[in-house]
Formats: sequence, structure tokens, C-alpha cells
Amino acid sequence: MSTGAKLWQVAAGAAVLAACATPGPKEALEPIEADRASWAAITEERGVSAVTENWLDDLADPTVSLIVAEAVTGNFNLQATGERVFSARNQARSQRSALLPSVNGSFGANRSGGPRVFNGIDFGEQYQTTYDAGFSLNWELDVWGRVTDTTRAAYLDASAQELDFAAASL
Repeated sequence: MSTGAKLWQVAAGAAVLAACATPGPKEALEPIEADRASWAAITEERGVSAVTENWLDDLADPTVSLIVAEAVTGNFNLQATGERVFSARNQARSQRSALLPSVNGSFGANRSGGPRVFNGIDFGEQYQTTYDAGFSLNWELDVWGRVTDTTRAAYLDASAQELDFAAASL
């Protein structure tokens, strides 16, 4: 049996079961009676309090705090978001380096030669050693502000990633 046929059968079965659970038209229009006294209500004694940043501590329930802490530490999506923050910060630092001059230097040595023999006559050993050194200094002048704007954008991206992490960890 193909995958499409299996999906069709599962969807049809779910539709049949859902149709059995829906109320009829008359029941859907009847008002819902509930014990309103059992509902939590805002009263003058209790007042309204805004949700704070430490809403979990405001609950003062150690069981809920433990469950949430376990969920946060085991949340791979949250860990991935934290790694994206780390990556965005490093990219911003790397982009900032474009504002500074780049200095490069090199040094090398090479030795070549050996014994000199011609037609069986030994002319002794002869070696040649060469040294080379290099130095370069590069710096892009930010005349039009492109490098500064790119750096600023990278830091703003890092800030956005930090806010995404803060929102995800709520």
C-alpha cells in the first residue's frame, strides 16, 4: 500500500472520529452554564499585577520552578538559539576588524647546494643560502562609511539574536 493511500485512510478515520465528537446545531447554540464563583476573579482586595520579568519566581512554586529549569536545560532549540547568539557576537567582532589596519609579515630561508663533482673530479662542497623578508600594511579608508555601517549592522544582528534568545527562554 502506498504512503498516499495510508495518509488518506488516516485522514478519513480522523474526520469520522471528529464528526462523532462535534455537538449538534442545537447544542452548539445553548449557553454554557458554569459555576462562576469558582473562577479566579480580580477583586479590590487582590488587585491586578503586571507580569514581571521573573514571573516564575512570582509563582513561588518550587515544583513548577524545577520543571521549568529542567525543560530549559534540556531544550535543544534554546541551546541552538544560544549558539546563534555566540556566532552573531563573533561575526560582529570579526566585522569590526575591518575598521583596523591589517599587518602581515613573512620571513623565509632556503639553503641549497652540496658536493661539486665533474668528470670524477671533486671540486669541494658549495652551498648557497638565501633569505627573504616581507612586510605589508593594508588599511581600507572608510570614506563612504560602508565598513562602519556593515560593522554597526553586525552588532545590531547580534543584539537581535540576543533578544530572540531572551524571548525563547521565557
